[in-house]
Amino acid sequence: TIEEAFTAANAAGKATITLLDNCTVTDTTSLQINTGSDITLDLAGHTLTGNGQTSVITVNTNSTFTLDGSGTITGGFADNGGGVFVSAGASFIMAGATISGNSAVDANSTGYGGGVYVSGGARFTMTGGVISGNSAHNRAGGGVYVDGGTFTMKGGTVSNNNAYRGTGVSISSDATFIMEGGAISNNHGTASANGAGVYVNDSATFIMKGGTISENVTDDGNGGGVYVGGSASFT
Repeated sequence: TIEEAFTAANAAGKATITLLDNCTVTDTTSLQINTGSDITLDLAGHTLTGNGQTSVITVNTNSTFTLDGSGTITGGFADNGGGVFVSAGASFIMAGATISGNSAVDANSTGYGGGVYVSGGARFTMTGGVISGNSAHNRAGGGVYVDGGTFTMKGGTVSNNNAYRGTGVSISSDATFIMEGGAISNNHGTASANGAGVYVNDSATFIMKGGTISENVTDDGNGGGVYVGGSASFT
């Protein structure tokens, strides 16, 4: 099973898991990257479906998770980080694959980071792949939510996600988002949403060195491309 593969990889400490077929998480908890582990997941053209009750994958403190190859992570449903939840001090590298069809929603019908949630002190580096078709119901970060961590985007695409604000990417607290490449496009904010492409709030920092932000739409809000609020900065 996929659970047994992750258990063996964590026991080894450093390992690569390559899917040979489509897999579904059957445990009631998410797949874990344990503290101290360095695990690469190659979907190899297959689909990894979550249990519909938790994040599909949780990256724990002081561990590293690399997602590569083609294929899709889907079916996650959690308070925060429907697809991948990155804990404080952890690192997530997305070099390929697609994170799609995941939701962040809690008992109050709110949630953060439909596709990926990056905790304070965590690092998310995206060099390829697609984050698309994820939702953060009535809250922020349909594609990616960064809460005090660092998101460096060097490639890949964040598109067609849904949220109340920061439909593509939302950064808050002391988070930093450095965009060097890739594309944030065709994200659609709900109702009076602000920042359909990127939402920058509190004391967060957004530094755009490259890449494109285009075709993002908010029906009745502000900042179809980028919204900057609070004491946040955008350069």
